[in-house]
Amino acid sequence: NSGIPKRFLGKTLKNYQVSCKEQQDVINDAKAFLIEFSSPQGHSGRCMTMLGNTGTGKSHIASAIALCVIKHYGGTARFTSVSEINRLVRESKSYNAEYTETEIITAFGNYDVLIIDEVGVQSGTDAESRALFDVVNTRYQNMKPTIFISNLNINQLKEALGERLFDRLKEGGGLILGFNWGSYRG
Repeated sequence: NSGIPKRFLGKTLKNYQVSCKEQQDVINDAKAFLIEFSSPQGHSGRCMTMLGNTGTGKSHIASAIALCVIKHYGGTARFTSVSEINRLVRESKSYNAEYTETEIITAFGNYDVLIIDEVGVQSGTDAESRALFDVVNTRYQNMKPTIFISNLNINQLKEALGERLFDRLKEGGGLILGFNWGSYRG
C-alpha cells in the first residue's frame, strides 16, 4: 500500500550510483534524515525537498528512504503525487464517494513519511492549493516528515507552493537538496 512505483521497489541508498561529491552529499543527508526514525522520541518532523533536473535520482533516493522506513523501522510510507492528492480530494466530493475529504487528508497526514512527487505540475487552482496545504499542514502539525520532489528551482517552487506552505518546508532544519547533475537515463 506504499504507492512506491514498481520501478523503484528495489532501490536503496547503497545501489544509487554516486559519481560526484554533490551526489555523495545528498546520500549523506538522506542517511541523516533516516537516522531520526530510530530516535526514541521519533523523527523531528523536518521535511526534505529534492529539486533539480530530470533523471538524476530524486525518486530513487526518496523511494529508498521510504523502503528503509518500512523495512528497518517498522513504519509506514506513501509515495504519491500532487495530482493524485488533488484527484482523490476532488473525487471525495462526488455523491457516491468511497472516502470523505477529511478521511483522505487524515490518511495522507498519518504516514510516518510521505513522498509528494511532481510538485509544481499542478495547475494552481485554489482547490488544488487548499488540498495540498491541508495535507502538508496536517503532517506539519503532527511532526511527520514529508519529502517533496520537483524539477523546479527554489524560486519556482516557492511560487508554486505559496509562502505559507514553503515556509513549513524549512522549519526544524528542513533540507532543500539540489540535484544538478546529468540524467542517468541517457
